[in-house]
Amino acid sequence: MDTQTFRHFSNERILQAIIEIDGHYFPTIPVKLPPFCYLAFREKGIEIIEAEPLTNKKKDVLDDLSYNQICQVEINPVKKLTVVVVAPGTRINLDLIIRLENDTHFHFECEEMSMLVELSERLTAHNIELVDPFDLVKTFSSAKTSRDAYDYLEEHLEDLAEEKQIELLRVTQTKS
Repeated sequence: MDTQTFRHFSNERILQAIIEIDGHYFPTIPVKLPPFCYLAFREKGIEIIEAEPLTNKKKDVLDDLSYNQICQVEINPVKKLTVVVVAPGTRINLDLIIRLENDTHFHFECEEMSMLVELSERLTAHNIELVDPFDLVKTFSSAKTSRDAYDYLEEHLEDLAEEKQIELLRVTQTKS
């Protein structure tokens, strides 16, 4: 898939992604949804690399976004339906929207949030505005462990979403 085809394809979709920062992958093993791509945060920008179905091996670079093209990154929690043993439940994923200077944007979802402090540092170092209405970076930086941060979110997320009037539950991977 070439860059133009990818940009057209991604226009109305929320793409499942593995985030790579400094050679570390988040999540290390996707559990619920197979990733469409890798978001590799490099020194000069973000490479969007296609993931091979079933094996999750990196294939071709779909797009390469230099940091000076990016004006803003927004992060939010998103609740996804899942099954825990035999009962329905939810899990919290990371919703990540990358907005470019030319009004293009990309919308991704990742099954893990534990990299948010490193992600924030990388974006801040390149003077990119990070929009974080739920204070996710603060939650993960002040927690003793990632599990503590997730537990806090599980307990308080509904109240925070109601206060901010933001819908949390997402069933599909397409934009409405």
